[in-house]
Amino acid sequence: MLLHGIVKAEYHPMRLVFNQKEKRLHPEHEKHTKWSTVCGDDDKECQNLKRLETGTGTGTA
Repeated sequence: MLLHGIVKAEYHPMRLVFNQKEKRLHPEHEKHTKWSTVCGDDDKECQNLKRLETGTGTGTA
């Protein structure tokens, strides 16, 4: 089986914080949040797009 494109992606919610001492912005993880899967096996919209790209189904975009 040959796969094309993104199969699965995950992200963790973050926010930008200004460090007064170093005078710079830096990302910090949001507290009490979990990693979220984007375009995984349970993502119906992503699966439809994958089928359109491979020609294995009708899918809707």
